Amino acid sequence: TDITPPVGIEMSGFAGRDFSIGVHDPLKATAIVLENETKKAVLIVCDLLYLDADAVKDIRMEVNNRTGIDPQNIAVACTHTHYGPMLRLSKNSDSYVKTYREYLKYKLAGVVYEATNLMQPTKVGVGWGESDIGINRREKRSDGKIVLGQNPEGPVDRQVGVLRFDDVEGNPVLCLVNFACHPVSQA
Repeated sequence: TDITPPVGIEMSGFAGRDFSIGVHDPLKATAIVLENETKKAVLIVCDLLYLDADAVKDIRMEVNNRTGIDPQNIAVACTHTHYGPMLRLSKNSDSYVKTYREYLKYKLAGVVYEATNLMQPTKVGVGWGESDIGINRREKRSDGKIVLGQNPEGPVDRQVGVLRFDDVEGNPVLCLVNFACHPVSQA
């Protein structure tokens, strides 16, 4: 589902960001609902920098209100985009931020409700691989100071996990990929 906030919302992700002046690409949220004989579980992934604990609690409660799924079985993750809206609430928060956070919980509950109604039997497979993209960004300078840069000798998680869900005829339905990646781009 589209979770793009209104133009004019305060932005986050880099120091000195101001307010959005347009939409380059829409932000999306995706939900998968899994069920076994005794319970349902949900994974929601949002194109956002982060969500704080209060926002996640509100989302879990609204999903529970809409679907009956136990809040403890609802995971909310973010893609960590640095080109998204401000979501932190403070006494100086812009009314757009407050309104967007409120809207977001209903939008996410709706996509989970939709996913619940589209559930079908599937077979699941798992695989692991590696990717050689990326570099540790904690560069240690000759004076001992650590700065954002490039550290080819530093640790990097190269593991890629894949879950593939196929329908009962063996046709792909969904693929979940887990890879620790932090792309850097210019504004």
